[in-house]
Amino acid sequence: MVSLMIGLTRFWLAIRTAWRDPSFRLLAMLTLSLLLVGTWVFHRVEGWTYLDSFYFSAISLATVGYGDFTPVTAAGKLLTVFYIFAGFGLLVALLTLFANALIQSVQEAREKLHLQLMQVHEKIAPGGAAQPGPAESPAAQEE
Repeated sequence: MVSLMIGLTRFWLAIRTAWRDPSFRLLAMLTLSLLLVGTWVFHRVEGWTYLDSFYFSAISLATVGYGDFTPVTAAGKLLTVFYIFAGFGLLVALLTLFANALIQSVQEAREKLHLQLMQVHEKIAPGGAAQPGPAESPAAQEE
């Protein structure tokens, strides 16, 4: 359960990091718009319900293609080809930016942890004075 919470926290931080990037916001809005337009167009052209049209648009956009819905009209088939080509490019670009944001958020978390550890070390050993470690014994320091 703890690992799930850590994973969800990292996912949320990556979304927040990605959302700061104007390119990510633009690609997210374009992808959402394409999904909504595809839903509406497939509803009109193929006569499917909005839910079925949305489902088909989403699985086509992700290039999953289960095969439970297939366009039967010539216009629907042509639209699907162009929809997949346009949508796949948008989705790959969006997921690439998200992956970069995920990596960046993990790096920021590591840097923050490192800074906190350095601050704790500074409190333990003020002034950066070297403390005897396992390799240095007090007898070796006296010589």
